[in-house]
Amino acid sequence: MSITGFNRRRREEEELKKQEIVEEVQVEEVQEDIEKEEVVVEEVKVTKKEKKATQQKARG
Repeated sequence: MSITGFNRRRREEEELKKQEIVEEVQVEEVQEDIEKEEVVVEEVKVTKKEKKATQQKARG
């Protein structure tokens, strides 16, 4: 293999590594977004329970 071919192959491998890193970061960001959504859902459920409890206390 010539030096030019070796350098081209090395650059291609470096580009692939960069793409893999970007994909890993994107996956982590999606997982973080999912976790945030789960927290919001839990907060909404708690708020509804608190509201229900408050209404029951007011009634009696």
